[in-house]
Amino acid sequence: MEKPTTFNSLFDALQVANHLDTLRHAEYQWIQSRLSWLFISQSFCITAYTVLSIATTEHRLEPRSISMLRWGIPAFGVISCVLVGVAALAAAGVARGIAAERASALRYINEHTPLNIPPNGRNADPSVRGWSYWAGELPHRVLPWILAALWLLQLVG
Repeated sequence: MEKPTTFNSLFDALQVANHLDTLRHAEYQWIQSRLSWLFISQSFCITAYTVLSIATTEHRLEPRSISMLRWGIPAFGVISCVLVGVAALAAAGVARGIAAERASALRYINEHTPLNIPPNGRNADPSVRGWSYWAGELPHRVLPWILAALWLLQLVG
C-alpha cells in the first residue's frame, strides 16, 4: 500500500510537482539526445560500410584493411545500438518513477484545492492513457534493437 504524501503547505506541493516535472522532462531529453546521436552515428557507419562494400568489389583495399573494417564497422554498430537502447530504457524507467511521484504530489494538490490537475503518463486520464502512451515510447524501445539486429546480420552474413 502506498504511503500518502503530505506536505507542509500547498506551495510546497506545487514546488515539488513542478520540480518533478522538470526532472521527468530532463529524462526524456536524455532519450532524445541518445537517439539523435545513435542515428547520426549509424548513418556514418552505414555510409562507411557501403563504401567498403563497393571498394571490396573493385579490389581497391588491402585484404587486411578489408577484414578489419568488415568486422569493425558492424561490431561498433551493434555495440552502440545496444548501449543506447539500454540507456534509453533506463531513462524511461526513471521518468516513469518520477511521473509516479509527481502524481502523488498532484493528488495532494487536487485534494486540498478546487483544482483538478491531471497527472502525466500511465496515471493520466483514461481517455489519453491507452495506446497513445505505449506508442509514444515505441521508437526508443524498438529502433535501437532493430538497428542492432541489422548489424548482426552483416556480421553473420
